[in-house]
Amino acid sequence: MRKNLSIILILILSSIFCHAEDTVLDTALEVDLRWNAKAVYIPLFSILVSDDDGIVDDKEIEDDLKNGNGYGLYIGLDIFDSYDIETMQMGFGFIYQTTKHKTSSGSYTLDADTLLFEVNSYLVFFDSDNFKIFQQVGLSAGFVDLNFDDVREDFTTGMIANRYLLNFDCFNHILFNIGGGIYAWGQPGKTHAYGGYFILEIGFRF
Repeated sequence: MRKNLSIILILILSSIFCHAEDTVLDTALEVDLRWNAKAVYIPLFSILVSDDDGIVDDKEIEDDLKNGNGYGLYIGLDIFDSYDIETMQMGFGFIYQTTKHKTSSGSYTLDADTLLFEVNSYLVFFDSDNFKIFQQVGLSAGFVDLNFDDVREDFTTGMIANRYLLNFDCFNHILFNIGGGIYAWGQPGKTHAYGGYFILEIGFRF
């Protein structure tokens, strides 16, 4: 499943990002397009099981799952105004992340593999020639593949998330980000779980 997620991510990025770049360049030459790629570390990812009656039988997520941690990758395209960086800017990208969890009883483990499409808005908090701080707010949606060990059945469901990060932009290329997010797993009318997580990112903006 992880290999399939990687292939899907590459294909989607190739088609959508290339089309978006051509469209924006044709319609607004003053726009500054900035690619960015960031490694994501998640030191804490909490899972709170919903009381929703839709969780039944082999798709049940038990409420004794411990907080987990994980890692991931963000690849995106940011759109800045070349002449007025103080205005709110935007961007979009894809997030692949995986987290690992254990139960208090040790009865099983859970690997949660996620692929999300995120739309971001940026607001300049501090600006100088070689150092900038942006506030980033992102809304994302996608799906999560829940991989249990052999004693439980794996399944895939939807995921929505809201992230807030502070972006520390050094020399207009090097990025250090810190923040957090909240999320929910499920589909309309059925919530499997929800929670929050902390985020650390390091990467480059081109």
